Amino acid sequence: MSIKFSGRTQMLSDRYSVFEALEFFKNAGFDGVELCYEDLGFHVKPDLWEPQFIALIRERSEQLGITISAVGNHLKYFHDDFMFEAVKKGIKSTRLYGADVFIFAGMNDANEKVANKGLRAIAEERIGELCRLAESEGVKLAMEPEPPSIYANTADFLALCETIGSPALGINFDVGHAFLTDADIIDSIGLLKGKIFHGHIEDMQRGQHLHLLPGDGDMDLGAVLAKLAETGFSGYMSIDLYNYKYEDASVEALNRLRKIAGA
Repeated sequence: MSIKFSGRTQMLSDRYSVFEALEFFKNAGFDGVELCYEDLGFHVKPDLWEPQFIALIRERSEQLGITISAVGNHLKYFHDDFMFEAVKKGIKSTRLYGADVFIFAGMNDANEKVANKGLRAIAEERIGELCRLAESEGVKLAMEPEPPSIYANTADFLALCETIGSPALGINFDVGHAFLTDADIIDSIGLLKGKIFHGHIEDMQRGQHLHLLPGDGDMDLGAVLAKLAETGFSGYMSIDLYNYKYEDASVEALNRLRKIAGA
């Protein structure tokens, strides 16, 4: 199985510096690290787009021999100009980290989905601008659909791709989210062939948005990984667990996923 597994720095941000997180993931046997611009409280960390700091982080990752699989954040930027500029700064920093994928969200407040009839037009305008920037920077944008945003599922994402029409736009495929929102996750993976730039992985129970350790939910993760490989995806899947002590749970999840993948 050629799919690789990465850890997320956000999950350690209240206890570890970025440099300590890199060392933790390397020592724990991860293939890569997803460098997140937000902390556990979803506050932006502006030092992470400073060129001198980026150079130090990249140098340390290269010394350790661990890949920065993606850069990204889940900031809500539809109605927030500061956050929108922060996302753009993140895109511009991606290549400096030695990565080519920037993960971003289609998130909005739940009440906006119903109350603001113009939200989709605003979102499309801003996402289009992000795509043009990404094209100029040579960066792949990986949107993560997630309930309850206006881009909650695979169908929403594919419709957005049709509207935007940018080769820079792909998906950060969170397998648990797709399991919750799509009729058949295996069919969804087939529909997304060539558009999966990065991913998040965890287990989930049917009907409950709760990130669980692999094997503790209702998903057939073996079938999911096999289908991803069948479509040609050989990138990184970040272990995405919020409900545990991440140091312990991520290592347990990694070990379980290696067994599931037969690696």
